[in-house]
Amino acid sequence: MNGAEPQELRAAPAPRSLALARDDKPRLAYVTPLPPLASGIADYNAELLPHLARHFDIEVFAEPGPRPPRALLDALPPVHPLADLPARAADFDAVLYQLGNNGDFHAGAYRTLFAVPGIVVLH
Repeated sequence: MNGAEPQELRAAPAPRSLALARDDKPRLAYVTPLPPLASGIADYNAELLPHLARHFDIEVFAEPGPRPPRALLDALPPVHPLADLPARAADFDAVLYQLGNNGDFHAGAYRTLFAVPGIVVLH
């Protein structure tokens, strides 16, 4: 101790917990490629999204490309063009980017990340 008087301790505000902050599901913007793109990330997220949708109100944002099969679209949350995300970012509690190193599949997502910060899962 240096002999200085202790400062008054104040409780820091609790961090906002998405799971506890509201009664309804938190809104999540989810940026990912989707099948039929030949990307392991696209396949991974097609399987993961229905499970996450139990806990989050998700909207998917994807770069233009081949349209996913109808059966997959029926199983997924709503899918929008990635270009729509910057104008809609304030509608969401969080933005989650699923990114890899294939520039053909992720270049637009990398650019969007600079305009709309979010959580990045880097594969």
